[in-house]
Order: sequence, then C-alpha cells, then structure tokens
Amino acid sequence: MNRRDELREHIIAAAVENIPRLFLEDFAKRAVNAYRDTYQEVAHNPTLLPEQKLASLRQTRPFRMEWEMAQSAKACGIPCTTKPLADNDWRYAYAVSGVFGFTQSYVPVLGALPQPAKFRDALAEAARIPELNLEDLSTELFLPRQYYGLLAHNPLGHTFTEDHQKFGSLQLCVPFIDMKGWALEIGVWELISRYPTATKKAVASTGPSWKTAVEKKEGDGS
Repeated sequence: MNRRDELREHIIAAAVENIPRLFLEDFAKRAVNAYRDTYQEVAHNPTLLPEQKLASLRQTRPFRMEWEMAQSAKACGIPCTTKPLADNDWRYAYAVSGVFGFTQSYVPVLGALPQPAKFRDALAEAARIPELNLEDLSTELFLPRQYYGLLAHNPLGHTFTEDHQKFGSLQLCVPFIDMKGWALEIGVWELISRYPTATKKAVASTGPSWKTAVEKKEGDGS
C-alpha cells in the first residue's frame, strides 16, 4: 500500500469512527429531494426569464442543501451552526462530529474543487492533513486528528432540464491544507458500506453547540 492509500484508509477509518452512519444516510436521501424540489420551484417560476433559470437554480439550491444538512445533523444530535462561518456576507452551515468538522458545497463534476472561499482555506489548514510531496511522513501524521470534511454534491448534467438537474452524487472529500487537492474523495454510499452492519453510532453535544461533539455510548437509551 502506497502513502496515498495509507492516508486514505486512515481518514476513512476516522470517518467511520466519528461520523454517524444515520447522518450520512439521511443527508444523502434529503439531497435527492432537495435537487428535485428546487428544480421544480425554479422551473415553474413565471417571473424568471428562461435564460436565467439555470443561474437562479444554482443560487437557490445551496440554501436548501444548507438547511437539509442542518436538519440531518439535528436528527442525529450533531452540533451544527451558521454562526462561526461567514464569508462575503454569506453564512455557511458548519457541523462537528468527533474529530471531523464539515460543510457542504456544490461542485461542477466529480473530483472538482468548490469555488475558492477563505473559510474553507482556514478549515483545511487547521486540519493539518500532510502534503503528499513530503518525503518523511511519520506515522503520527496519519493518526486521526481534526479533519475538515466537505460534503460535495453535483447534478447529473449542466443544462436546465429536469434530467440534467437531478441529483447526481454526494461525496465526502477531505482536502489537503492548501485546498488544491483531495486527501480523500469517497462516495457517501461507498463510505456507508464501510460501516459495521450490526450497530449504528450516534453523536451528541456535551458543550457549546458549535465546538464539541462526543460519541454516545451504545445502550444509553438516547
């Protein structure tokens, strides 16, 4: 196994340990509905010019996806807030689960990076994911730390048609510190397949809603 694969497997293991399976399943299902509903809203809006509907959809859908992620987080007991992340007069939903902090974002195609944003740069840098061009990566660098995860999603196509604007994919992406590439890029359903099938872990807050999250003990009645 090469270094890239080792890093990938360590991050996947941390995700399985720290992010509730129920949260990923719920958000993935909500994303399908969100893409469908926002397309219908824009498509049937008589006050929009046809040539501007795609642009309108790209502005409307992020707000719905922010709400859906917050709802999934709430359902699973994951702290989620829009208070600490503001960039260019836009507030972003931010959730914390164990050693992971994450946001959501549209990306044009699989593997693409989202539009540059200062808050993403700051989160990625704080996560301290090692650069692959380092020659002396130590084991300590691969241990689970504070990871920044991006729940990246995109439609099936690029034109303003119902088929093209259906939900396409949802991935958990973990960037390197420079936000110029992914240390991990994995489809949410592929990640879910890595979870143990016997139990589902939940996360709850023990402090300020945007700062901490701890894993509930199984069988505590929560």
